[in-house]
Amino acid sequence: MIILVVADNKTVRSSYIAEAIKQSGSDEVIVLHDTDVTFSELEQYLYPSLFSPTLPVIHTRFVVSSHADDVGLPFVKKLLASPTIFIFEEITLSSPLVALFKKTGAVVHTGGKESVTKKETMFNDVSNMITTSDKKSRWLKYYAIAEHHSAEAMLGIIYWKVRDMMLKDTTGVYKALYERLITAHADAWKGGVPLELALEKVLLS
Repeated sequence: MIILVVADNKTVRSSYIAEAIKQSGSDEVIVLHDTDVTFSELEQYLYPSLFSPTLPVIHTRFVVSSHADDVGLPFVKKLLASPTIFIFEEITLSSPLVALFKKTGAVVHTGGKESVTKKETMFNDVSNMITTSDKKSRWLKYYAIAEHHSAEAMLGIIYWKVRDMMLKDTTGVYKALYERLITAHADAWKGGVPLELALEKVLLS
């Protein structure tokens, strides 16, 4: 999952970031500055440990703007689909880069308070789909979401929701689902299988 925060007002940036970390429920936040890591080096954080009870949060400060030449659509999509939550903090960012992040389905906050109704609707739709036990209903909900959103955008939210359900579930159902998602995701990445097919195989089987 990706959250991009761009604002020249530090208070505004801090507010969005604090809310994102709070909603993640994570107690593992790694802060990386542009002098600590390049954009492409974030690949090492794509797949967190299965034994971590919460999703890790990688909060980068000014990495995107400082390493803009590294930023490309294929790698942004990988970050977006990762179980890790990536928060990118920027004071300013070029319009083409902001547009690139928006195109992938990342959560993007720029400047002042914005309407996030569309993104909130997607979060709710994905949550409802994951918790639907009836296979036919889950299939219908999945394709309704997939009609308007990329597999990468969906997968980032699915990881977040499944991990959240794992903490409440005593049956092991969601833990098994999370492990199947991680395995299918990694196999698809290594084998060049379309992410949509890997996702459908796990969620609709």
